[in-house]
Amino acid sequence: MPANTFTECATSYGEGPRELFIVEGISAANAAAVARDPHSQAILAVQGKPMNVERASDKEILTNDKLRSIVRTIGAWCGDAFDLDSVQYDRVLILTDGDADGIHAGALLLLAFDYLMPELISSGRLERVRAPLFAIDADQLEDVIYAYSAPHRDKLIAKMHDHGLTGIDRDYLKSIAGLNASELWRVCLDPETRVSQQLTREDATDARKTLKNFGR
Repeated sequence: MPANTFTECATSYGEGPRELFIVEGISAANAAAVARDPHSQAILAVQGKPMNVERASDKEILTNDKLRSIVRTIGAWCGDAFDLDSVQYDRVLILTDGDADGIHAGALLLLAFDYLMPELISSGRLERVRAPLFAIDADQLEDVIYAYSAPHRDKLIAKMHDHGLTGIDRDYLKSIAGLNASELWRVCLDPETRVSQQLTREDATDARKTLKNFGR
């Protein structure tokens, strides 16, 4: 296994969908490995920023350690040899931090999938999980609530003030590795409560245009 990757496989599969989460870095992988459902969820870490396939040759892409690790873990090869029936997971989920760097990494991973295995996207089996950027608490709340952007944070806090909540506090979440296991399960891993989006080829086209416009 390449030195820049970490894989925590599902120990056994129950009746639910099999899921592979692709995360940034060893710290995030370790946190997710503790928080996940080990019977249905596997974790793959990509250490360092993913390659921008738009700026690389075919040879550079196919020999890149990070991308090869993804291809090997999914188990269905890539390009013309890709076999959808051989994919080892019912869903592949991109889980990156909620800040600008995490969003950038997620966009690069989406473009890599669009290059390597577009049929996985077309089949509806690639998703992006939104990681929260802020945790907000108040004296009257039993549980912390999460915001996914600065405007979302401000809107939630305004509503709290409107309802007379006091002792409002907000924390910036630098990375998902900073969440404890129960928090990480609830906001990023639990299929019932996470905020996720099924990705499409059109999303890849949009990401390509955005990255090109910003020179990334």
